[in-house]
Amino acid sequence: IVIGGWLPSLIKDNIYMQKELKKVDCIYIENHKTIKLLDAMGMKNLFKMNNFKNLVLSDYYYNMDMQVFRCCIFSRIEEKKGISDAIDVIAKIASNYDIDIVLDIYGKVSDDYKDIFDKKLIEHKSCVCYKGVVEAGNSVETIEKYDLLLFPTLYYTEGIPGTIIDAFFAGVPVLASKWENYDEILEDGITGFSYELANKDDFYEKLDFVIKNRNLLQKMRDNCRKKAREYTPEVSLMVLLQNIGE
Repeated sequence: IVIGGWLPSLIKDNIYMQKELKKVDCIYIENHKTIKLLDAMGMKNLFKMNNFKNLVLSDYYYNMDMQVFRCCIFSRIEEKKGISDAIDVIAKIASNYDIDIVLDIYGKVSDDYKDIFDKKLIEHKSCVCYKGVVEAGNSVETIEKYDLLLFPTLYYTEGIPGTIIDAFFAGVPVLASKWENYDEILEDGITGFSYELANKDDFYEKLDFVIKNRNLLQKMRDNCRKKAREYTPEVSLMVLLQNIGE
């Protein structure tokens, strides 16, 4: 079972690994683009199996507060996850609005990013707050109270991120950078919005659009909950069970 979209780049120039992987009965991939790249290397033992989580759909009643716009990040806290970009954009946009724009950040802070992160938190404490680590089983009840989840990753080879699945179960739309596989899970204007990878200006413009068009979010929350049903164990594991049965 392959997590993410990194496998093709890892084995591209490694004929030995390609040969060994071809001996495996089944390789389960969570996105079509990775399957296409591996297929081009001659692998025919590939099966699409969605990332999934065993979560309960949120039934939280979303009551839009026009005086506050709440965003959250729910991931590993490191430079390559785009955390600094998100903080910079939130700080800039908060200074241009009369309402409160806030960003709450959840997750484990990597050691090599801690000093930078702490400095940014102090610098932008009026609009950014670190909320610590939340147990995986409490992700839905944590995220459901927000207007928007941010996924500003700088990793181009992300697969199907678990934090976006969390957001779908919570009924919260996502604003994400356009990593390699983003359009396999996010639909612009339906379950979220996207901006060019590592482009803070585009990030700002898309967030500004969302804040100014908050009326779109209610329907999108319903769309997210519908989309979440594609990432349940019952759906995702069916292909695995079928192969075991054979």
